[in-house]
Amino acid sequence: MLMCHGGVLKSEAVSLRQQLATYFSALVHDFEHQGVNNDFLIKTLHPLAVTYNDQSPLENHHHAAAVRLLLQPEYRYLPAATATRFAESVSELRFMCISQVLGTDMKRHFDISSRFQAAFKRSSSDNATAAPKCELEWDLIKTEDKTLVHQMILKCADIGHLAASPRTHRRWACQLEEEFFRQGDKERAGGMPVSPLMDRTQQGGMTRSQMGFFSIVGIPLFKAMVELFEDAQPMLDGVLANYHHWENNTELADLPA
Repeated sequence: MLMCHGGVLKSEAVSLRQQLATYFSALVHDFEHQGVNNDFLIKTLHPLAVTYNDQSPLENHHHAAAVRLLLQPEYRYLPAATATRFAESVSELRFMCISQVLGTDMKRHFDISSRFQAAFKRSSSDNATAAPKCELEWDLIKTEDKTLVHQMILKCADIGHLAASPRTHRRWACQLEEEFFRQGDKERAGGMPVSPLMDRTQQGGMTRSQMGFFSIVGIPLFKAMVELFEDAQPMLDGVLANYHHWENNTELADLPA
């Protein structure tokens, strides 16, 4: 949605190869998810946490496992005349995807979003005369700033249900809440403290914190993208509509999806 209808492709902010990388990143960014968060993996000394030295173990695994699959002969969809060229194509794809997939770790959220806003912030005195952000000369933008754009695109997609219809969004929210509760069940069974929002025996699950998540993460994220890609406004409108839906119907947290 953001790529095709949100102005990203029209702006030429991403090259054809980066488009492929972004779609690949979106496909694999939760590949072989464990149903628990990184903190759980780290606290339980899960093999993924040990393998990746506690650094975004889930996100590292999502990408690495997907690339290992891509390397199997039956899944080699990247065209290449020789084995050497295929290796070069995979390496190029990996290079572009790694930063995107690792950027979906919520512990990196505020660092990425703040650097993105600093890179593309336009002063109020420039607003009347400057060209729209989508008309930037992208060939002149620094590589590291382009990477921030690519990361922000996937981050919006990662929590894209916030912009979906209220019914679809609520279904996703309730499914995520159940995933949180299952982690809490595992923590209780293992004699661990149950993490916040993950105790199914207490009122106040993840759906009870939706307004805070919208205010702190969701709305600022989509607002930042609209500042750069004006055609993404309908997605922000959807996010705001769902925010107000929770605000006006807090009893929905108690209803099944």
